[in-house]
Amino acid sequence: MRRGWRLEIVDFAGLGRALDCFYPGRLALFRARKAKNLVTTTLRDTLNRQSGMYRVAAKISDEQVNALVGNFCRSSDGCLRTILWKRDATGAPASTQLPPEKFDTSHDQTGDGEPVIPLLCQEPCNLLVAECRKAVKLEGAAPSAPE
Repeated sequence: MRRGWRLEIVDFAGLGRALDCFYPGRLALFRARKAKNLVTTTLRDTLNRQSGMYRVAAKISDEQVNALVGNFCRSSDGCLRTILWKRDATGAPASTQLPPEKFDTSHDQTGDGEPVIPLLCQEPCNLLVAECRKAVKLEGAAPSAPE
Protein backbone atom coordinates (compact mmCIF):
# COMPACT_ATOMS: atom_id res chain seq x y z
CA MET A 1 0.00 0.00 0.00
CA ARG A 2 1.06 3.55 -0.55
CA ARG A 3 2.07 5.60 2.44
CA GLY A 4 -0.41 7.38 4.67
CA TRP A 5 -3.02 4.64 5.04
CA ARG A 6 -3.96 3.53 8.52
CA LEU A 7 -5.79 0.35 9.43
CA GLU A 8 -6.41 -0.52 13.05
CA ILE A 9 -6.46 -4.24 13.72
CA VAL A 10 -7.37 -5.76 17.06
CA ASP A 11 -5.83 -9.25 16.72
CA PHE A 12 -3.64 -11.47 14.53
CA ALA A 13 -6.65 -13.09 12.86
CA GLY A 14 -7.77 -9.65 11.74
CA LEU A 15 -4.28 -8.92 10.47
CA GLY A 16 -4.33 -12.10 8.40
CA ARG A 17 -7.73 -11.25 6.91
CA ALA A 18 -6.63 -7.69 6.13
CA LEU A 19 -3.43 -8.85 4.45
CA ASP A 20 -5.39 -11.37 2.39
CA CYS A 21 -7.71 -8.58 1.24
CA PHE A 22 -4.90 -6.23 0.22
CA TYR A 23 -2.42 -8.84 -1.03
CA PRO A 24 -4.33 -12.05 -1.82
CA GLY A 25 -2.24 -15.16 -1.25
CA ARG A 26 0.79 -13.31 0.13
CA LEU A 27 0.61 -14.88 3.59
CA ALA A 28 0.23 -18.33 2.05
CA LEU A 29 3.33 -17.69 -0.09
CA PHE A 30 5.24 -16.46 2.94
CA ARG A 31 4.28 -19.58 4.91
CA ALA A 32 5.21 -21.85 1.99
CA ARG A 33 8.60 -20.13 1.74
CA LYS A 34 9.25 -20.57 5.47
CA ALA A 35 8.29 -24.25 5.18
CA LYS A 36 10.62 -24.58 2.16
CA ASN A 37 7.66 -25.62 -0.01
CA LEU A 38 7.48 -22.60 -2.31
CA VAL A 39 8.03 -23.42 -5.98
CA THR A 40 9.31 -20.64 -8.22
CA THR A 41 9.05 -20.32 -11.99
CA THR A 42 11.91 -19.00 -14.11
CA LEU A 43 11.45 -16.12 -16.51
CA ARG A 44 12.20 -18.38 -19.48
CA ASP A 45 9.54 -20.90 -18.37
CA THR A 46 7.03 -18.08 -17.94
CA LEU A 47 7.83 -16.63 -21.36
CA ASN A 48 7.83 -20.01 -23.09
CA ARG A 49 4.28 -20.76 -21.95
CA GLN A 50 2.91 -17.54 -23.45
CA SER A 51 0.57 -17.72 -26.42
CA GLY A 52 -1.07 -15.32 -28.81
CA MET A 53 0.39 -11.85 -29.00
CA TYR A 54 2.72 -12.54 -26.04
CA ARG A 55 4.41 -15.56 -27.66
CA VAL A 56 7.04 -13.27 -29.21
CA ALA A 57 8.24 -12.29 -25.71
CA ALA A 58 10.12 -15.61 -25.51
CA LYS A 59 12.54 -14.29 -28.16
CA ILE A 60 14.02 -11.72 -25.79
CA SER A 61 17.79 -12.05 -25.44
CA ASP A 62 19.57 -12.54 -22.12
CA GLU A 63 21.16 -9.11 -22.51
CA GLN A 64 17.74 -7.53 -23.01
CA VAL A 65 16.37 -9.43 -20.00
CA ASN A 66 19.23 -8.26 -17.80
CA ALA A 67 18.65 -4.61 -18.71
CA LEU A 68 14.85 -4.79 -18.69
CA VAL A 69 14.53 -6.52 -15.32
CA GLY A 70 17.22 -4.24 -13.91
CA ASN A 71 15.13 -1.20 -14.81
CA PHE A 72 11.57 -2.51 -14.53
CA CYS A 73 11.75 -4.35 -11.19
CA ARG A 74 13.54 -1.69 -9.11
CA SER A 75 12.05 -1.07 -5.69
CA SER A 76 12.70 2.64 -6.05
CA ASP A 77 10.32 2.70 -9.02
CA GLY A 78 7.48 1.01 -7.18
CA CYS A 79 7.95 -2.78 -7.38
CA LEU A 80 8.14 -3.71 -3.71
CA ARG A 81 8.30 -7.47 -4.24
CA THR A 82 11.35 -9.53 -3.36
CA ILE A 83 12.42 -11.53 -6.41
CA LEU A 84 12.82 -15.26 -5.82
CA TRP A 85 12.77 -16.49 -9.43
CA LYS A 86 15.75 -17.00 -11.70
CA ARG A 87 16.21 -16.05 -15.33
CA ASP A 88 16.45 -19.64 -16.56
CA ALA A 89 17.04 -23.25 -15.53
CA THR A 90 20.79 -22.63 -15.13
CA GLY A 91 20.01 -20.47 -12.10
CA ALA A 92 21.12 -17.19 -13.69
CA PRO A 93 19.94 -14.24 -11.60
CA ALA A 94 16.94 -12.25 -12.78
CA SER A 95 19.28 -9.31 -13.38
CA THR A 96 22.81 -8.40 -12.39
CA GLN A 97 21.75 -4.74 -12.45
CA LEU A 98 19.60 -5.01 -9.32
CA PRO A 99 21.11 -4.67 -5.85
CA PRO A 100 21.44 -7.88 -3.79
CA GLU A 101 18.75 -6.55 -1.42
CA LYS A 102 16.14 -7.03 -4.17
CA PHE A 103 16.56 -10.79 -3.66
CA ASP A 104 16.76 -10.68 0.16
CA THR A 105 13.50 -11.58 1.93
CA SER A 106 14.65 -9.87 5.13
CA HIS A 107 15.17 -6.51 3.40
CA ASP A 108 12.47 -3.82 3.51
CA GLN A 109 11.91 -2.99 -0.18
CA THR A 110 10.33 0.36 0.76
CA GLY A 111 13.72 1.57 1.91
CA ASP A 112 12.45 2.48 5.37
CA GLY A 113 14.47 -0.25 7.08
CA GLU A 114 11.45 -1.55 9.01
CA PRO A 115 10.78 -5.20 9.89
CA VAL A 116 8.56 -6.57 7.13
CA ILE A 117 6.53 -9.48 5.89
CA PRO A 118 8.01 -9.52 2.38
CA LEU A 119 5.92 -9.48 -0.75
CA LEU A 120 7.40 -12.49 -2.50
CA CYS A 121 7.73 -12.60 -6.26
CA GLN A 122 7.81 -16.32 -7.04
CA GLU A 123 7.42 -15.87 -10.80
CA PRO A 124 7.68 -13.02 -13.28
CA CYS A 125 4.47 -10.97 -13.35
CA ASN A 126 2.27 -10.25 -16.33
CA LEU A 127 3.53 -6.65 -16.37
CA LEU A 128 7.09 -7.88 -16.92
CA VAL A 129 5.94 -10.30 -19.63
CA ALA A 130 4.28 -7.38 -21.44
CA GLU A 131 7.52 -5.37 -21.16
CA CYS A 132 9.48 -8.31 -22.60
CA ARG A 133 7.10 -8.37 -25.55
CA LYS A 134 7.59 -4.63 -26.08
CA ALA A 135 11.38 -5.01 -25.97
CA VAL A 136 11.34 -7.76 -28.60
CA LYS A 137 8.92 -5.82 -30.83
CA LEU A 138 11.02 -2.64 -30.55
CA GLU A 139 14.19 -4.57 -31.38
CA GLY A 140 12.51 -6.01 -34.47
CA ALA A 141 11.26 -2.58 -35.53
CA ALA A 142 14.70 -0.97 -35.33
CA PRO A 143 16.05 0.07 -38.73
CA SER A 144 18.85 -2.09 -40.00
CA ALA A 145 22.34 -0.63 -40.30
CA PRO A 146 23.41 0.53 -43.76
CA GLU A 147 25.71 -1.84 -45.55
